[in-house]
Amino acid sequence: MSDSTTPSTHGRPAAEEDEIPTAKIAWVGIGALVVFVLASVVSTLVLIQSRKEYWPGGPPPVPAEAGQRTIGLTEQVQFENQTTVEETEGPARKRLQEYGWIDKPRGLIHLPIERAMELAAQGVKP
Repeated sequence: MSDSTTPSTHGRPAAEEDEIPTAKIAWVGIGALVVFVLASVVSTLVLIQSRKEYWPGGPPPVPAEAGQRTIGLTEQVQFENQTTVEETEGPARKRLQEYGWIDKPRGLIHLPIERAMELAAQGVKP
């Protein structure tokens, strides 16, 4: 007696052998390679033409000095060469917070900014 769970091949056609269409796959690969090469050539020609249009004298020169800070339009500053706010604005801030002479013979002085604002709020004119 036969088991009903096992399929019977009696009366059915045999399965086909799996065939890989190697020639078709190769032609598709070759076609893709040709398209890639043509696209590369066309994009290179477009790039060369646009460079001639935008830079008629050629690209900007490479900086000759090692210490040159600007390359093209980009500022190239090393971290150790940067100045801080205290270094650039320190003297001006210090002057705003202390008394000093502007013109000693004429008797002109400068006041700390806080004191000058207090006097201005009281209506005192210089």
